Amino acid sequence: MRPQLAISDPLPVYRLGVAAALVDFGASVDTPSDLHSWCLDVPDRLAVLTVLTNQHWLLLEELGRLPHVSVIAVLADSNADAEFRAFNAGAVGVVRRDAEPEEFRRIVAAILEGCATIPVPVLRRLISQEPNVSGAPTSSELAWLSALAAGATVSDVAHRAGYSERMMFRLLAEVYRKLGTSRRIDAVMTAKKLGLIE
Repeated sequence: MRPQLAISDPLPVYRLGVAAALVDFGASVDTPSDLHSWCLDVPDRLAVLTVLTNQHWLLLEELGRLPHVSVIAVLADSNADAEFRAFNAGAVGVVRRDAEPEEFRRIVAAILEGCATIPVPVLRRLISQEPNVSGAPTSSELAWLSALAAGATVSDVAHRAGYSERMMFRLLAEVYRKLGTSRRIDAVMTAKKLGLIE
């Protein structure tokens, strides 16, 4: 199956350049005006998002919470702090905006094979993070996490709780934040580690 790939960057020439660099992967490349909606449309999507503004960082966090989307963050100022922030927000790969095509292809190839590409210093920093529990999750929120840990989908949890799937993603994001994380798996692991769920 051809990978579904979207490129979001304000420069049309850059989008075309990335698409040309990835032609060897046989990817179906889109440049949607609404990247969030594109990511919700079909599972197993790869989004290439240039992060230049606070709005882009917020979009990265939203997309990073979607379990069926892999996001490559393209950073204009790629330093260890920016990379850490991108991975913490849910990116599975980071590339400098001025990277050579071969570096871009290497990162995309790894992600399409199911591997994240995290520089060792950033990985060590991510691993060493202490949970930052700010406000305990409610019993309902813990029940949602327990259901997710047991294999339920967000759609299942939303249906049982009487919310739309989109609203449930927002509610779960708040639960993750309370547990000092930004992703589902991290929240489940933290809750287990703290003895909040089994």
